[in-house]
Amino acid sequence: MDEMNQIQNQDENTPHKSGGSGLSIASMVLGIISLLTICFINYCLVLGISGIIFGGVSIYRKNQGKGFAIAGIVCSSIAIAGSVILTAVVLYGIHQFHVFWE
Repeated sequence: MDEMNQIQNQDENTPHKSGGSGLSIASMVLGIISLLTICFINYCLVLGISGIIFGGVSIYRKNQGKGFAIAGIVCSSIAIAGSVILTAVVLYGIHQFHVFWE
């Protein structure tokens, strides 16, 4: 009986992780929003980099919601790459248009 009381007291005194998935969810939300703002490079870069940082910190701390963190990192990375590629294509098109009319 003493062993049961000791185990029960250990469980009561042990701090439990409550929540902890806030960074993971924030990473995923920022990743999704950065995908939606892919045409606006300034917003996309800020949101995407923030999403990658939050996701990385969440994975490093081994918080709950690792899937959300990975989803946020992937969405943010795709958004940043897409925004950079879209900007490069638009700038190349403007350059070609300008060269064509000279």
